[in-house]
Amino acid sequence: MEKHEIKRKIQVALADFWWCPDAFTVVERPELSYALDPLGTFNIVSRIDDQHPNLESLVQEISDFFRGYTCTINAFADQDPRLFELLKKEGYHLENKHDICYQLVSEHSFKEEHSVQTILVKTKPDLRKLHKALALAFNKPLNIPSDDELEHMLQEYQQDKPRAIRVIAVKDQDSDALGSGGMSLFDDLGVATFFGGGTIPSARKRGVYSALIDARIKYAQERGIAIIGIYARHGTSAPIVEQQGFLKCGEMHAWVRKA
Repeated sequence: MEKHEIKRKIQVALADFWWCPDAFTVVERPELSYALDPLGTFNIVSRIDDQHPNLESLVQEISDFFRGYTCTINAFADQDPRLFELLKKEGYHLENKHDICYQLVSEHSFKEEHSVQTILVKTKPDLRKLHKALALAFNKPLNIPSDDELEHMLQEYQQDKPRAIRVIAVKDQDSDALGSGGMSLFDDLGVATFFGGGTIPSARKRGVYSALIDARIKYAQERGIAIIGIYARHGTSAPIVEQQGFLKCGEMHAWVRKA
């Protein structure tokens, strides 16, 4: 498969808002996709057609819709520079850059053994472990979701063929999580995308991240997925992902306007 086709498939997958709860406002059209979180956490524009005959109106629509909210626009390095100029005029600034990375499942080299176990998350206790690990990994306050929110997540994770999975790495079944990783699956595209991968500080450089990658790719392989994709941020996950055998096929730039 050509690299440009791999990139296209990953972009289509990562622009999909299937995961948004009912409380979100979601707009998805061929030329434009965006979602508004009433709590303000995930306000994202995932697709703008830079070749649209009235690009100014698309940017204005976004600007007006998210006025008063912090919003992130996922744009791409190879898009028309006119798009970036229009975003600047509306008060958006380039906040960070990500490599669009991929790995073919058929070419992944699984390690023979790992120093930790991995668990596919399907219970509330494991979900709580996951959130504790994420807080430590990303140095953020611990915010365990309510029982109702956990139930909502588990409705997806407990499906026979879920659209997303979460994996935690542990020393043994009864210990706290040392790291976690998520993956969304798009069977129609033959693509799975990684998200939310991290290791707690005290467990770094002990093979936790590698174990989480192997676990997710093994699951993707069992589902018949051909391509693993990820947006790897410059200066943080990009070097780690490269060491794990992922290849770059493009660049995504996050443009942000604060509330």
